[in-house]
Amino acid sequence: MGFSYPGGFNSSFPNTPTTPEEARQNVREQAALGVHFTKMWVNEVDEAGLKIPAEIRSAIIDESIRNGLIPVAHIDEEADGIQLLEAGMNEFLHSTVLTFGPGAGAPVDNPAPSQRFLDMCLQNNCAFTPTLSIIQNNWHFAENPELLDDEVLRFCIQP
Repeated sequence: MGFSYPGGFNSSFPNTPTTPEEARQNVREQAALGVHFTKMWVNEVDEAGLKIPAEIRSAIIDESIRNGLIPVAHIDEEADGIQLLEAGMNEFLHSTVLTFGPGAGAPVDNPAPSQRFLDMCLQNNCAFTPTLSIIQNNWHFAENPELLDDEVLRFCIQP
């Protein structure tokens, strides 16, 4: 089960800690179930203050690493990516710099990640696993079919 914040993005999960200690306990409970990674949804929602706070994200990352789990996150904004990298995470699931924008995964035209973020990703051996099948991105491949000629991308999306 993933991690969110009460009332936040994907907050129907049971892991919606409101304190760092509660987050650590949730991670330990997940580790006891034999999971391999812990995922956070660090997304804005319409109402301010419902994104997982930085101190709770850091606790999830630290406790995950202590328990041999891989912490991963779904992000929309570069600032969140930087904070997560600084806290020790280096895996982003279902987010790419192409979705950075005004929150909630809203695509932006020609996003430009900062050099700082790119350097941090390289220094931390960061991995991105993009979402290739969600509705908001389907138009991108229809309008840019040449992307499907890329051997690496084609390998990633074949069943």
